[in-house]
Amino acid sequence: MILRLSILMTLAFLLISCNENLTPDKVELVGEVKLLFKHTEAPTVGEDLLVLTICDIKKNIPMILVMTSGLAVRKYDIFTHVKLVIPGNHVTESGRYTFTVLYGDEIQAEQHVNISAGSIINPLDLYTGPRSILVGGKQNSMITTIPTDQYDNGITKNTSIQISTDRANKDSKNVNIKNLVAVYKLTSDNESKIITAGVSKNVKSSKAQAIIQEPDWATDFTIEVSEQYPYADNNHYTKLRTNRLTDRYGNQVANGTLVTFDITAKDGAKSKYNGIVIDGYANVNMRNPSRPTSLQIVAYIGPYSQSNTMNLEYTSIIKSIPFRFNHANKVLEIGPIVAHEGQFIPDGTKAILSTDTDETIIEVIDGEGKFNLIELGYTNKEILYLNISGLEQKIVIK
Repeated sequence: MILRLSILMTLAFLLISCNENLTPDKVELVGEVKLLFKHTEAPTVGEDLLVLTICDIKKNIPMILVMTSGLAVRKYDIFTHVKLVIPGNHVTESGRYTFTVLYGDEIQAEQHVNISAGSIINPLDLYTGPRSILVGGKQNSMITTIPTDQYDNGITKNTSIQISTDRANKDSKNVNIKNLVAVYKLTSDNESKIITAGVSKNVKSSKAQAIIQEPDWATDFTIEVSEQYPYADNNHYTKLRTNRLTDRYGNQVANGTLVTFDITAKDGAKSKYNGIVIDGYANVNMRNPSRPTSLQIVAYIGPYSQSNTMNLEYTSIIKSIPFRFNHANKVLEIGPIVAHEGQFIPDGTKAILSTDTDETIIEVIDGEGKFNLIELGYTNKEILYLNISGLEQKIVIK
């Protein structure tokens, strides 16, 4: 307080020195000086202030009136017994004002006046967050507004703001302004939807804001085969699909939810496929194995939900392996190799020729392939084994 008074006195003396015309040649004893403010009710920002300075001496004496508010300081040249009108555009900051009368080198009078904020302006500012919450009362969002007057002063007087959403039976509330803010806590219900929120005061209102209620994690679900080619050709795809995925409240799971399909083959080999939920369903296209096997498949969504376990069987794409041996150039020719439907097996299907100690692999093209036994170092006495798509053919070259 002493520091503030010292700063105020310094400012006042500087202001006085800037206007020598109203500085009295001789400081008179003026006796008690009083400040009078005329208001029909508590003053409000933007309104003119009527101020009167009086003292024991009847004649008019020039003095200085200093008005401070926050960091703003204004100086007015006044006379005693003469009314001063401070224009409303000088009083735009709500809060506590200090009016000080200076005469000579002394403070003659000082008075504090509280200036109230004006009326709430339109539109009201509305803030929400978080903007996305889980259903089931698991998360809350906040609806917040900071009403101000035309000079951006926060509203401090006792008043309330109407908070409303399209869940009218739950969220239509009058919320009191506290510490310049009106805050309402919105708790999610069980329905996945977009909630529209707004605030209003009399005829003044805000733009609408949206709060999204997201579905909870999916409950356990089922998977099924929607399309399968049951042969191990490593070319076709088996299409797997979930049932419609919902949370415990029946809400369809959000699009983009990741569903992982774990696949375990009979020999223990593992693989994974990922699908995403679109319109409540997740689909994957699983490539057929290259050899006959049985697959065990289970799907899950994080650690929260899991599917049934499904078993699939894949048999060889072929029934026999035709071959012939060209003794002239020592070439083992295979084919034409056809699938169950009579077409050539897919190009790139591996043909494996092996002995007890060695193995050679080629790819079948247009249903045929060749092994040059001289280049491969096989002897006439060896027993060969030819394997294509899990079907094995024993070959004895004589």
